[in-house]
Amino acid sequence: MRDLVTGLLSLLFIAAFFVFFFVGSLLQFAGDSDQVVEAARVADSRGALVDAVSELAAREVNQGGGRVAAAGLRPAIADVVTQAWFDATVRGAHGALVEALEEGATTAVFDLRPVASELGRAVDALARRADTQCERFLGDAACANREAASEVIALQRFRAHNAIARLPLRVDVVDLLGRASSGGQRLFEIERVRRRLGDLRALRWLGLAFVVGCLALIAFVNLGSGPRVLGACGSAVVAAAVVYLAVVYIARGPLGDRAIDELSAWRAQSDLDVPAQILATGADRFALASVEAATGGSTGTVALLGALGFGLGVIGFVTGRSER
Repeated sequence: MRDLVTGLLSLLFIAAFFVFFFVGSLLQFAGDSDQVVEAARVADSRGALVDAVSELAAREVNQGGGRVAAAGLRPAIADVVTQAWFDATVRGAHGALVEALEEGATTAVFDLRPVASELGRAVDALARRADTQCERFLGDAACANREAASEVIALQRFRAHNAIARLPLRVDVVDLLGRASSGGQRLFEIERVRRRLGDLRALRWLGLAFVVGCLALIAFVNLGSGPRVLGACGSAVVAAAVVYLAVVYIARGPLGDRAIDELSAWRAQSDLDVPAQILATGADRFALASVEAATGGSTGTVALLGALGFGLGVIGFVTGRSER
């Protein structure tokens, strides 16, 4: 009977252990701009943006009379969309959103003036490079007539500055995310997100209460024998750590990679144009990197607890044998 009760309590302990550490990692990741930026780096979100912009730029140039491939424009676009600029933009937008969630605000305003200014300077630099390296940007045929090529470059520069001028000085991240919808339902509503975060925090502490309570009950059920208490508690901790690390490994490894590959293959057959496919795949990879970062936040602690539980089990086994 004691073994049955210990087993049932151990199963409940494993579930509570997983909830506490998994939800804790998610909450830590969601509130840490540095982790979000690092996830974007791991997923090469900047690279996806550069690829998409290169495709759009090549299409625009070719419609204006040029003949250039996106791959030819990519190095120049990469010089414009720098990693430092991309990281600062992601950090600023995420920081504004976190601040709004924590302060109970309904808006998360992100100042775009520095971004617009930086983009304007980058467009001017790119136009100067295109003028001196015409064949690289427009192709040999378009650059045969240098005067016409200069007019094309000037036109593209004008269009770029015109697009930048239409950017709002400030953007509400909450409103921007809220425009995304599925089946007529908005995917992001800040009040709903705030409530869900509150629910997750409550669930995490509930999980901790069950972890402590179950471990105490396991010890109580096995009272009367110190080695048995150590063995039962140690075994429960080891089992919980193994389950957690196994689930995290599956989610971060084969399962996630397979999901990305299948989504990419499906989009290749869809009606999405190339830039949209690139951005969508980049978003998928960012989501996977976010899951990896979020779930990986507690793996070190869980592994350490597993080792501690194993140590307790060994001590219980050794002392139990010495008492016989």
